[in-house]
Amino acid sequence: MAWACRPFPERARYLYREAPGQVDAGGSLVAWGWDNSGQCDVPAPNSGFVAVAAGEYHSLGLKAFPGDLNCDGAVNFDDINPFVSTLGADPLAWNLAHPGCHWLNADCNGDGVVNFDDIDAFVALLSGG
Repeated sequence: MAWACRPFPERARYLYREAPGQVDAGGSLVAWGWDNSGQCDVPAPNSGFVAVAAGEYHSLGLKAFPGDLNCDGAVNFDDINPFVSTLGADPLAWNLAHPGCHWLNADCNGDGVVNFDDIDAFVALLSGG
């Protein structure tokens, strides 16, 4: 499943997807948005996207930063308690309790799911791995 710009007769390009759902496990986008100002030029690096939103005049790709659960730009001991709170948590409730930080940052093994399988990968990130 890939995101793509789809041409319409009025020369606009709108967001569409071949199948409904979230951003695929690979986390890359082909393109999104209008193309009148280069919005279909995906910025590099094209990876790590966990969500995308688009409207008539905007497009936005949200990236995950594995292990950074307090969204301070670093993976360190301050991320341990927020990481533990993601395990078994409702994603929407967690995101509401931690505004500006995405629940999928806890997906440290990159399988698209936050669960106990992420613990070893989180510990590896904490130790600089």
